[in-house]
Amino acid sequence: MIDAQAAENGPNTNMNSLIAGGDDEHSREAQQNEEKAIDEKVTGCPMAAKIKTLTDEEVIDNALLVLVAGYETTSSSLAFITRLLVRFPEVQERLRQALVKATENGTRFDFERLQGCQYLDAVIQETLRMYPPIYSFTTRVAAKEKQYGDLTIPENIAVFTSTCELHNNPDIFPNPTEFQPDRFLPENRTADMAFAWQPFGAGPRNCIGMRFAQMEIKITLAKLLTCYRLIGGEKDPVGNAHVDTTTLPALQRIKDPLLVTLTKLDERPSVAA
Repeated sequence: MIDAQAAENGPNTNMNSLIAGGDDEHSREAQQNEEKAIDEKVTGCPMAAKIKTLTDEEVIDNALLVLVAGYETTSSSLAFITRLLVRFPEVQERLRQALVKATENGTRFDFERLQGCQYLDAVIQETLRMYPPIYSFTTRVAAKEKQYGDLTIPENIAVFTSTCELHNNPDIFPNPTEFQPDRFLPENRTADMAFAWQPFGAGPRNCIGMRFAQMEIKITLAKLLTCYRLIGGEKDPVGNAHVDTTTLPALQRIKDPLLVTLTKLDERPSVAA
């Protein structure tokens, strides 16, 4: 028989050990800061008492939070992006050409090059607009009464944000049910879009895994599309993806099976003239 408690604690213990194993540098730095603080106290430095470092447990907890916050959102987003690239092969080919150019024929995948690929950003942002991985966020309490048009928000009332409603507002995103990555290119973006696009929330309490998740998506797409062509399976529905919002709270995932054939490119694609 399987020890249920051991099975439940095992993965957490292994993950903690993995992160803690790479925490030696943090421990050394903390010790050096502590020694420095003692020296400064002896010398009468007024800043010595203000030095504070994270404990090993706090470092592990924060690292786990980044991994968890980035993992589920990344896998869900990549599934939706794959679905859309299969449905719109012209977008897939255009993105492939942009990635080939940005990565020098698929040979360099450094941070700066991927960050500078504007069409890659546009495809990701449009996908996250249509299928935000987190479709709702926790409530916030109004610090004071606020008037928005005809709506009065009283002080101390809980305010709930619906990401899907924001992302499907036709006044901000014309034809919101259509997949149009070009709307997120720099020349087409509007100020309202910047505030309404919130797949990871916004402000100082937005998703801590946002940048981690976005970079994972970029690297995966860059590696995938410069080597393979994505072709939909015969049984894959051609309509919009049906989403599952029941598996995990507030998380959207593809409900239908996603059947995709990867066809290896005969040779690394070159940039079209």
